[in-house]
Amino acid sequence: MGRSAYTNLSGAISQMTQVELIANNLANVATVGFKQQRLSLREAGLNFEEYLQQVAASGGQVDADTLSRLGAVRPNDAVIGVQISGAETDFRDGQLNTTDNPLDLALQGDGFFVVQTPEGERFTRAGNFSLNQNSELIDSNGNFVKGRGNKIVVTGNNISIDERGAISANGVEIDQLDLQTVSNKPDLAKLIRTGDSSWRYDGPATELTPATTVRVQQGFLEGSNVNETREMVQMINSARAFELYQRAITMESDLERMARQRLVT
Repeated sequence: MGRSAYTNLSGAISQMTQVELIANNLANVATVGFKQQRLSLREAGLNFEEYLQQVAASGGQVDADTLSRLGAVRPNDAVIGVQISGAETDFRDGQLNTTDNPLDLALQGDGFFVVQTPEGERFTRAGNFSLNQNSELIDSNGNFVKGRGNKIVVTGNNISIDERGAISANGVEIDQLDLQTVSNKPDLAKLIRTGDSSWRYDGPATELTPATTVRVQQGFLEGSNVNETREMVQMINSARAFELYQRAITMESDLERMARQRLVT
């Protein structure tokens, strides 16, 4: 099998993975605080065996039937195509939706709420909070929302939360939300998705800093930043591209078979 088949296979795999990401984006179009993902590609400069290992490591899947048609992998064959280097998250703000619930909070700008989970601290943009039986502020999964110290206990009535995250009840400030961000924009890539709207930071704590410019909006929730129409168009384009790559692989296989038959005769 010629090199171009491997190139076409790399393209088919990238488009298949793109479709999977788009499907996940569309499935979360109504998820509070969800941030869409995009496939990150780069020109491949490694052998085919290494390329498949990279695909597996990044969560992609290789169709077994396609591989069987390709025959034995030649480890020294260079891949002239694309390599999946991961999925990039688009952290742009989503649209604000009014709820008038005093414990529903939305963020505008760079920053995250910090919640304490059994696995450690997580960062989220989903501000659909509530109070448990002990008047502790929790997220939709029951994790504690962090304040100046740790748990935020809200007692009293007339709860108000200002733009900097200061929480007051009956006109008395009782705590302040722990709002964090990363020091440098490139470090956003170190946020590893752990749920539909939560991340853990895979880097040193020194790269995290208080989010002083982010604004808290009480009585609102941040919707996903998925553009449904654009995602549907992209899914159609990626599905068509995947089909074209498949046809190209099949055509090359047929041409090689015909060439071998002619040589034999």
